[in-house]
Amino acid sequence: MIDFEWRSSDGRQHEEDFMASTKRRRTNTQEIQAIEREVELEEPLTLRPADFRFLDRALRLLTTIQQPGYMRLARQEGYTAEEHKLGLELWKRASGIDRPLDHLFLRTASVVLSGSVEQQLLQELDAFENKWFSRTRAIIRRAVPVERRDAFESAFFADLKQQPLGPKVVGSVTAFLARVEGLEKSEQAEAGAVRNMLRARGLGDAKIANVRKLIDDLGSVEPPVVPGDVQAARRADAEQRSALDDLKAWYRDWGTTFRTVFSHRDLVRLGLITFDRAGVTEEDDGEATETAAAGTDDNDD
Repeated sequence: MIDFEWRSSDGRQHEEDFMASTKRRRTNTQEIQAIEREVELEEPLTLRPADFRFLDRALRLLTTIQQPGYMRLARQEGYTAEEHKLGLELWKRASGIDRPLDHLFLRTASVVLSGSVEQQLLQELDAFENKWFSRTRAIIRRAVPVERRDAFESAFFADLKQQPLGPKVVGSVTAFLARVEGLEKSEQAEAGAVRNMLRARGLGDAKIANVRKLIDDLGSVEPPVVPGDVQAARRADAEQRSALDDLKAWYRDWGTTFRTVFSHRDLVRLGLITFDRAGVTEEDDGEATETAAAGTDDNDD
């Protein structure tokens, strides 16, 4: 049985340091998540073309329904002044027309939020892993005699496999570095040859030190400070999203009611029926997709 001396005292110390850095990183992540929960941080709100088309139809309903003939029938179905006022208020909030101009500038600002630095470091470790795990396997199979290469490779990569991009890549790379360094102290005849070939290909002591520094840097990432104006903008984004959802529910509710009351032509004028590219009429419930809703405005009355 092949028994490699993979773990030196330095390797054990590095593992202890890694565990400590993992604990610090977990604490940082929890602090970041607390910030995000507090200010409801999400990706900056971006209204899609379908959202703008929906807002246009909702406004058409809100304005056209005020005509006396339409309003008389609508009131018979329970459409009150309060309901109309609610619809207008939801439309204003969903469209964002009252949002401060500075909020729009903040959407394009480069703000460091949770995990951006950490993600970059993880990507560098992941690239290292993808490069050197496969190369090391190939070098082992070249440097070790055929009768021993399978056992050598199995021992070197025992309980060690490539990980997807994420925190687990830290553990796999840490173990990999310890085993590469362990080659120099191993009593296996071919260990020195494998290490020398890895060094010749670019995995020397300096490279290993650089990768260890990446791991240390990853453990010391500090949670970002979210400026107050960004917090306010993101809260407003969340409120606008909520208003858009509420407006769609309001629009679907009254659209369902009015389709049993008004004629086809009236429903088109109210914005409750749209046309697809082939000219086929479709009932609009406020959930039109990008494709289905494309070009409807040009065909409406």
